[in-house]
Amino acid sequence: MTIVERSVGNVTVLDLEGKLTLGDGAPEFRKAVDGLLANGRVKVVFGLRNLGLLDSSGLGELVRAHTSMESRGGGIRLLQPTDRTAMLLKITKLSNILPSFDNEEAAVGSLS
Repeated sequence: MTIVERSVGNVTVLDLEGKLTLGDGAPEFRKAVDGLLANGRVKVVFGLRNLGLLDSSGLGELVRAHTSMESRGGGIRLLQPTDRTAMLLKITKLSNILPSFDNEEAAVGSLS
């Protein structure tokens, strides 16, 4: 997995590319999230446009990030999830707690 980090005001955007699965990407994702938490960066947008595969372990990592950020007064937003990812979020009802946006400005604005 490739993770590109950038800041938009007080919001961190992590663009994810590759797979977020048990064997692929989950350790890198967790390390990136833990690094943000350690630096007090608790408002995060995850860019999912180039995320090729997401499994139950990856969903668990997103929920962990959500819980960790929210407990520290922040939150996460999902940006441009693929159709498959959007369907997984809907089926698991995680779309109710992990808001998705098609527009980066709107995603960032919802956290500011």
